[in-house]
Amino acid sequence: MKLKALRGAIYAENSREIINERVVELYCEMVCRNALETESIVCVIVSTTTDLTVTCPATAIRKLYEKGKNPSLFSVNEPEFDGAEKGIIRLMILAYTENSNHVYLRGTNKLIGENHENSN
Repeated sequence: MKLKALRGAIYAENSREIINERVVELYCEMVCRNALETESIVCVIVSTTTDLTVTCPATAIRKLYEKGKNPSLFSVNEPEFDGAEKGIIRLMILAYTENSNHVYLRGTNKLIGENHENSN
């Protein structure tokens, strides 16, 4: 198997409940569509736009696993720039897999064409 970077995005409102719900929705869909086993996941990078401030979305992913059994998680804020979309959670899962299914939910598929989304 090859090490792959799997991308995904989803919109959220600045609500603890919504952010947690949406990041879990996106993460689970990415794991499912790529048939990932926990052992194959090297790490998960979670980024949010700067308007999502009420919680750290990586915490919701961590709660899906028994204590100490989760993949490595890292959270960052997206840089702010003119015309940037708001309310976006992005995930990059680094995993050993033969699959390359990127997942864009709840209207975020329009982000695929943006220059900052096309880097590998």
